[in-house]
Amino acid sequence: MSTMKVSKWSINTQILLGAVLGILAGAYAHHLGQQSSLVQNGVYLASMVGGVFIDLLKMLLVPLVFCSITVGIANLSQHQQAQRVWQSTLIFFFCHYGHRHRDWYDRHASIQTGSWTQHRHV
Repeated sequence: MSTMKVSKWSINTQILLGAVLGILAGAYAHHLGQQSSLVQNGVYLASMVGGVFIDLLKMLLVPLVFCSITVGIANLSQHQQAQRVWQSTLIFFFCHYGHRHRDWYDRHASIQTGSWTQHRHV
């Protein structure tokens, strides 16, 4: 039997509380000023956590899109042109994914060497 603690606050209340706390933290950071080490460290930490979160979403999105496209194309098996649609979709997906993977690898390899600012893709 699983014992999972249920929050006494609804998800809407939690979101509203998070938004209010974020506004208060932003107002306090504005009061401290941009030169404050607390503000600079907070911005650095928030950008790092936000970047990791976005990268994790991208890692999740690619397999989900691939599976959705694969299942959608597989359901076209009764259609006469299903094989051509299937092949062109797979070719497009793998070309696009390969391009994105190369960009990701280039970006992370240049970060490790310290030359990311010179090789950043726009």
